[in-house]
Amino acid sequence: MTDAVSETVEAYKDWRYRPKVYVAGPLTNGGTADAGTIRENLNKAIVLAAELIGHGFAPLIPHFTWEIERCIELDPTLNTVPLHAWMEIDFAWLADADAIFRMSGSSLGASYEIKLARSRHIPVFHHITEMMGHFHIERSEYKQRKKRRESANNQKVPQNCSA
Repeated sequence: MTDAVSETVEAYKDWRYRPKVYVAGPLTNGGTADAGTIRENLNKAIVLAAELIGHGFAPLIPHFTWEIERCIELDPTLNTVPLHAWMEIDFAWLADADAIFRMSGSSLGASYEIKLARSRHIPVFHHITEMMGHFHIERSEYKQRKKRRESANNQKVPQNCSA
């Protein structure tokens, strides 16, 4: 890395300690929602994301992929993305999350996401204060775990050892 990039990464080093939170919740209500309901669900996700960021979390809002779908619908040269592909993409991100925040409202996709999270022992929260308590209580342990992971990733294999 260049010195400028290294300095920038170092300046924002606290990103390492922001727990990654996958946000699961309603968007299209199983494909039955009208444009107004979808926009309302997106707005709720945006407000939640801002709140989570303010509390020190790094939220991932899969609702934003709806904008990709809209672009595909407007451009006939683009291929549509089947539902199973969207779920695979969501699951790939979810599997790396430190927690799941479940927004209120009915959502079949969110039900699948919660099931996957629980199978991977990823904690699921329904209230921000509950999640804040979980991570603030464990914040020092969380930082230690991150540091150990970084240290292990930065260790070089001795020359006389085979990988």
